[in-house]
Amino acid sequence: SAAEEMSSSANSVATAIEEMSASLNEVSHNCHKELKIASDANTHAKNCRDVMDKLKAAAKSIGSVVEVINDISDQTNLLALNATIEAASAGEAGKGFAIVAGEVKELAKQTAQATQEIQKQVEGMQLNTDRAVDSIEAVSEVIEEVNAISQTIVSAVEEQSATVNEISRNVCGVSTGALEVSKNVAESATGLSISPAIRFM
Repeated sequence: SAAEEMSSSANSVATAIEEMSASLNEVSHNCHKELKIASDANTHAKNCRDVMDKLKAAAKSIGSVVEVINDISDQTNLLALNATIEAASAGEAGKGFAIVAGEVKELAKQTAQATQEIQKQVEGMQLNTDRAVDSIEAVSEVIEEVNAISQTIVSAVEEQSATVNEISRNVCGVSTGALEVSKNVAESATGLSISPAIRFM
C-alpha cells in the first residue's frame, strides 16, 4: 500500500514537472520571439541613424551653398555700389544707370536677408539632426542591452528546462520502481498467504 502510494505521489510529481517544463518551454519560446523583435528594432534604429547621418550631410551641403550665395550677394552689392559711384560721376547721362544700380543693390540686400534666414534654418536642422542621432544612439544602446538580457534569460530557461526534464525522467523511474516494488510485495504477500495452507497439507 505504501509502495502504491509512493508510486501515485511520484506520478503526481511527474505530472507537475511536465507542466512546469511546458511553462518553461513557453517562456523560452517567448524570449526567442522578444530576441528577434529587439534585434529587428536594433536594425531599424541603425537604418534610421544612417538616414539621419545622410540628412546631416545634406544640411551641411546646403549650408555650403548658402555661403556661396552670400558671397555672390556681397559681390553684387559691391558691384552695385561701384556702378552707383560711376553713374554719379557720369552726371545726367548716368541717371538711368544709377536707378538700375540702386535696384541691383536692393536685390542684393534682399538676397543677403533671404540667405541669412536659410542659414538659420539649416543650422536649426543640423542641431535637430544631431539631437535625433544622439536619441537614436541611446535607443540602440538600450535595445542592445535588452538583447543581452534576453539572451541570458533564454540560456537560463533552456538550462532549467533541461534540468526539469532530467528530474521528470528520474521521477518517472522512481514511479516505475515503486510500481515494481508494489507488484513484488503483492506477489510475496500472495506467496506468504498460500504457504501456511501448503504446510498443513
